[in-house]
Amino acid sequence: SLSETLEPHEIVSQLNEYLSAMTPIIFANQGIIDKFVGDEIMAYFGAPVNPEDHSWRAVKTAIEMQEALVSLRARWKANGRPDIRIGIGVNTGSVIMGNIGSSQYMDFTLIGDAVNLGARLCSIAAPGEILISPSCHEKVRGRVAVLKSTETPVKGRAHTVTVHSISTIHPV
Repeated sequence: SLSETLEPHEIVSQLNEYLSAMTPIIFANQGIIDKFVGDEIMAYFGAPVNPEDHSWRAVKTAIEMQEALVSLRARWKANGRPDIRIGIGVNTGSVIMGNIGSSQYMDFTLIGDAVNLGARLCSIAAPGEILISPSCHEKVRGRVAVLKSTETPVKGRAHTVTVHSISTIHPV
């Protein structure tokens, strides 16, 4: 929606400020950025090395990103800049990594149902919300405060998914 009201250079400036604040948080938690798509950041944890706590690192990153955004939003407001709020989806599961594309263009990325569900959770997360999947919840149970759990229809799935909304402020 910012694209409708701002000049392209203003959008790029604010997105770069936002992405510059989020990138170190991902890296500090041993995440790897796959790509930026506007204000969306696709990141993964647990590859190529698979530490046992990779799910926790992903959730911790999401919490820290939401906390960092509070400071950014206050600065933007003080400078008369538009507000940006994000919803985050986190899933745990098996994926395949590799070059995907055609003979003319290849992109190194992750593919699999786990990626799709993570993206779907992101798309249904409300601004300021972090949604985690059942498989992720199983790995971080006891380390996060679940605010609510709901059976949610998810695009591309035959059955509803139990989605857990977690606290963005204080892990347990």
